[in-house]
Amino acid sequence: MNWRRRLLFFLFDLLYHSFAWAYDFVAAVVSFNLWKKWVKEVIPYLQGDTILELGFGTGHLLHALSHPGKKIIGVDLSHQMIRLTQERINTSNHTSPFLVRADGRAMPFKESTFDHIVATFPAPYIFEETTLKGAFFALKENGSIIFLLSAIPALPEVLERIHIWLTQGLKIFVTPTDFLEIVQQRVEGCGFQQVNTEWKPCSSGKILVLVAVKSVQTR
Repeated sequence: MNWRRRLLFFLFDLLYHSFAWAYDFVAAVVSFNLWKKWVKEVIPYLQGDTILELGFGTGHLLHALSHPGKKIIGVDLSHQMIRLTQERINTSNHTSPFLVRADGRAMPFKESTFDHIVATFPAPYIFEETTLKGAFFALKENGSIIFLLSAIPALPEVLERIHIWLTQGLKIFVTPTDFLEIVQQRVEGCGFQQVNTEWKPCSSGKILVLVAVKSVQTR
C-alpha cells in the first residue's frame, strides 16, 4: 500500500470517528456536492421490504429508505455516526430505521433475514470474507447485495480537467485495475451467484454498482 492510500485510510478513519461532524462537508467537497445524489441512486435496486445497510455513515440512505411497510436496519461501528444519524431521524417525519452499533464483520442477525444488504462507497472491510459470508447468511433466498463502488461526476470542462488531474495525475482516487476482478472473485467465493458489475448513467454522472444474488442453486 503506497503512502497516499495510507494517508487516505487514516483520514477516512478520522472522518468516521473523531471528525464525523465534518463528514458530510468533506464528502460534498470531494464529490462536487454530488455525494448524497449518488448514494440515493441505488434505491431502485432496493425493492424488498427488509433492508440492511452496512456502514451507514451519516444516514442519508437510511433516511431516504424509511417508509411505512419497510423494515430498515443500519449497522455501523462508529458511535459518532450513529449519533449524527439519530439526530437526523429525530428531526424528520419519516419512519425511524433501527440502528445497531456493531462490526459489519460480525453481524448480529438470524439466517435469511433480509431482502437486500447495501453498502455505498464501502470501506475495505466490506470485501473481507467474514463480511461477505455474514451477508450471505443474513440474506433470504434470492436476496441480493448491492454495493455502490464508485462514481464519476458529469462536470463542465474545467472541473473535468481538475477531476482527471486528481484521479490520474496525483493518483489520489485511483482504483487498482484488478480491483473489480478481485472483488467479484471474493463475492463468488462466498456463495453468491449472478455477480454483475456495471456503470449506470445517472443525472449526476455515472455510478459503479455491484449486484450479487443468494441463489437457491447455491444450497
